[in-house]
Amino acid sequence: MQDIAGCRIVVPGITEQERAIEALTALFHNTSLVDRRDRPNNGYRAVHLIVSQSGKLIEIQIRTLLQHGWAELSEKAADVIDPALKYGGGDPRAMEALCKISDLLHGEELMELQFAELEPEAERLLSLRDVTPEQEQKLARLRFLKDGIKQRHLAVRTELMAVFHEGLEGFQ
Repeated sequence: MQDIAGCRIVVPGITEQERAIEALTALFHNTSLVDRRDRPNNGYRAVHLIVSQSGKLIEIQIRTLLQHGWAELSEKAADVIDPALKYGGGDPRAMEALCKISDLLHGEELMELQFAELEPEAERLLSLRDVTPEQEQKLARLRFLKDGIKQRHLAVRTELMAVFHEGLEGFQ
């Protein structure tokens, strides 16, 4: 056990997670960051900020709603199927299904980041009265990306349901 106390912050999305990390890192001076978003631990993705206060270690988990939902699903699967799933063990099909769901959700969050980077430019272009052909092309690209994100979101939801049913249905 490395920490003596801890808390969890659940934020709506990955842009809010980035802001929370930034704010907390600025607030506490003696910190270390464990970022499990790109390198998950058995599918678990989150950011853990370890803060040293008065010689005591405090862990602050910062999760998005998607990361938190996956963690809750994983906990439930460990309760219902096999406690070893928490640690990467148990039935390989269940572990594979959980990891695939984690990867799909991570892809959604990466798209959210992409869109967040493009959104200010779209707002700026939309506010212009006279739009040049180049700016019109940018707007069309942004609209295309936005529509693609919506379509991908629906496809991911469908795939998540399929993975969940195929991967975990035999364990009820």
